[in-house]
Amino acid sequence: MNNKLTITSRILAAIFAGYALANVSSIFITLALPFLSISKGNAFVFAALFSFAIWIMAIMWCFYARSALKAWLGLMVPAGVLGAFSVLMN
Repeated sequence: MNNKLTITSRILAAIFAGYALANVSSIFITLALPFLSISKGNAFVFAALFSFAIWIMAIMWCFYARSALKAWLGLMVPAGVLGAFSVLMN
């Protein structure tokens, strides 16, 4: 694959798939923390703040992965799993 296309794909993965993973993680954490006797308000605030750290880690993962495909899969598979668990919990 062309070097410019690889970098473009990784950038798009970092922006869009990273955002999706951060949002789904935030939803999952918001739904999961009340099971640990944490109030819903505190769970929401914690999940919202923690989602920024998840997005930063996702961006780093996109450029750490050996290929652009692994970067996409490394973000979309966990997002899909967390999304499925979130639907089941709700």
